[in-house]
Amino acid sequence: SFLAAVRKTGLVLYEDEKVLALLPGKSVVPGEISVYSKKEERDIAKLSSEDSTHLFFVASFAASALFDGLGAQGTNLLLRSGITDDNPDGRLFVQVLPRKQGDSLQGMFWEPKPAGYNLDEIASRIKDKTWNINYLEMKKENHSPAKPTITPARGILSETRASSTGSKEDHLKQTAEREISEAIAR
Repeated sequence: SFLAAVRKTGLVLYEDEKVLALLPGKSVVPGEISVYSKKEERDIAKLSSEDSTHLFFVASFAASALFDGLGAQGTNLLLRSGITDDNPDGRLFVQVLPRKQGDSLQGMFWEPKPAGYNLDEIASRIKDKTWNINYLEMKKENHSPAKPTITPARGILSETRASSTGSKEDHLKQTAEREISEAIAR
């Protein structure tokens, strides 16, 4: 598996058929969690909608666990996809960084650089794939276009606890929460 080397360098917190979450051996800040896709090694665009949703759900869940377990005041979720200056191996993962006032990331400044890829081509590909979304929504009887809602990470955790019905997905969520909390407590 392409994650064999990654697995050896950190402490595994959670794993299922789609993702691997671990505390990396070398972290930017204490408590950092890296969530890797097991379905795609390098490119987020190659993940199915379901698999990318799962990747970000587990990352969001890890962020919630950092709030509860470490008392983080905030988190940064950084998507790593493909080879970049700060991801020389090009692996696909979400880096979850717990934040506290006065932490070591205070001096970290991000300066945007010109993209090394053609943004017009990417925009065209997005338009090609999404041109009919509004049409399909309007086609449904008596429905206006769906409006997306954003749920804070803490809300996701609360909803998960409140809606436990014993399904496999609920069991996975509860297991992930328990394992992440236990690993952070170590």
